[in-house]
Amino acid sequence: MTSSKKVFLGVCLLVVSLAALVVLTRPDLLDEPPLQQAEAKPALTVSTAAPQRIELPVRLPADGNIVPWQEASIASESNGLKLAEVQVDVGDTVTQGQVLARFATETALAELTQARAALSEAQAALSEAQANARRAERLSQTGAISQQLIVQYQVAERTAQARVRSARAALDARRQNWRYTELRSPDDGVISART
Repeated sequence: MTSSKKVFLGVCLLVVSLAALVVLTRPDLLDEPPLQQAEAKPALTVSTAAPQRIELPVRLPADGNIVPWQEASIASESNGLKLAEVQVDVGDTVTQGQVLARFATETALAELTQARAALSEAQAALSEAQANARRAERLSQTGAISQQLIVQYQVAERTAQARVRSARAALDARRQNWRYTELRSPDDGVISART
């Protein structure tokens, strides 16, 4: 048998195998197409109506306690402040952000003023330390100042920078305390208890 016959027989065998595979996996291809059926009429008809609101005269009596499904405990995050005014009572309906109570602001205001002054003082000390460090750096090139004194001025500058950062942090804490002088509602609801 020649090689061209072998190739021809191989191709024929491949085509027959593919056709058999298609017939085995998709037997619906050999079925006859369905005949067109006459359009069927629906057995039931449906009509639409607009919804109406009505009250049913049914009442269901029930015994038990009414409790909130979600309760939030609200407290001030500021310690040591005197309560100056409570603006709500048990049973009052409140909205989100409404002021519930106010604390005395004198202490918080004094602490805030003191923190601002401490920051100004630390910034002034930093300016002086930076000027001293620059002068020491210029004098080091002439040899008129010892290396130990130069290092002391540089350390003083870094210390003053740290004091400024510390004073800023203290001021931020005092500002936060100032914000806590008003206790606000975190959500809409009803005041269920007050201690």
